[in-house]
Amino acid sequence: MFAVPTSDILATDPFHKGSANLLIRSLQAGPTQVTEDTGSSLTTTFPHAKTAVLSDSPLESTAMESFESVNIDRRQFIASTASAVAAGYAVNGSSTAEAAATPSPSGADDAITALYESLSDTQRREICFGWDERAQVVFGQPVTRDPNGVVLRQHVSNTWLITPHKLGGDFYTDKQRMLVRDVLHTVFAVGWVDKIIKQAEDDVKKPWGDHQALAIFGRPGDDRLQCVITGFHLTTRATIDKRSHVAFGGPITHGHQPSGFSERVGHPGNIFWYQTVKANEIFRGLDKTQRDRALRKGPMPYYEFDGKIDRTTVTLKTPRYDRPREHDIRFQAESERPGLPIADMTSDQQAELHDLIADLLKPYCDAYREQVKLCLAAQGGLKSCKLAFYQQHDLGDDRQWDNWRLEGPSLVWYFRGYPHVHIWIHVASDATVSLSSHFG
Repeated sequence: MFAVPTSDILATDPFHKGSANLLIRSLQAGPTQVTEDTGSSLTTTFPHAKTAVLSDSPLESTAMESFESVNIDRRQFIASTASAVAAGYAVNGSSTAEAAATPSPSGADDAITALYESLSDTQRREICFGWDERAQVVFGQPVTRDPNGVVLRQHVSNTWLITPHKLGGDFYTDKQRMLVRDVLHTVFAVGWVDKIIKQAEDDVKKPWGDHQALAIFGRPGDDRLQCVITGFHLTTRATIDKRSHVAFGGPITHGHQPSGFSERVGHPGNIFWYQTVKANEIFRGLDKTQRDRALRKGPMPYYEFDGKIDRTTVTLKTPRYDRPREHDIRFQAESERPGLPIADMTSDQQAELHDLIADLLKPYCDAYREQVKLCLAAQGGLKSCKLAFYQQHDLGDDRQWDNWRLEGPSLVWYFRGYPHVHIWIHVASDATVSLSSHFG
């Protein structure tokens, strides 16, 4: 059913019995409380659930080995999605693109169903929800089921627990932890599940599962089913929804800080830094006029305002600040999108941008790559987007821009490299899709 043989999972999975000693040591040490960037806390509560709290302090520096990424060159990238290119993905896009036909990750239905069926009635009451079930999600306050709250499935944060039970705790069995890994293998490309696990362990200095939780939306047999996995520097989704207008099942986030809360110049060991290396190659290939248009001298989207961290829960109705919040990844009008229009780049420069898109999509399964391409085609192709780099917070003052943003009518891909890497991703075929977000 799944691409990775069970024998390989048994050999490498930190959830497996062979690593039970790590989990036992973690549980004996008691819960570690982690949030991003501050000592404040986020408490998550649901009926009949134990309380889970996230809190944070800067972490010690550490080095990690570099990873090699799965290679996807421009030819593979375009050939694998001939239908999207024919629809106009490569340059112009097309209004005839059918985003509702976007594929689901291979094996996701079986993987989520197997996990759901393994749950006891008590577990289902704690972590299973209706497709559009709502909750109050406010940093520092309990997250509670509430018909007047936000749609929980559509919420995103850089650091949070969507339900209170951590994957490494005794709420789940070893078998269920292996089933969670099966779900992850439907989301990520070969080799990337291990990288995501290593990222989590680098960032919190604890085994995978100590700061991760999940929720399931919908039921097996329905035409829509989603498993959301969240934690420190993670919101990711395995989704079955043929009617969806969003890629990845909804907005997602990643992060990594292998050399500490304030990463070292060049971000050694960061599994995502290769993406910014490629983006800066594009910047260096621009002429002076183009560079002036692409480089923003004003404030970048950030989490701190007047010395205070902004953790406002943003919805479609939330007023915008003059200075954008980092976690505000709502779509906006063309006049509000910063940077150099892709339409004003040469054909060679646009070809380099294709290579960047391929690099951005390396971590994900084929279906999610296809979804992004179809969503791009539906909104007018890359020519409808802009590329911006931010001069502010240039680590090392080396003009290797750590912070940059690709944005279109219904696309936001924001790479924040200062003080460490956060990536906020929201891609859809319809600019009116809903979401909510907060900075964790």
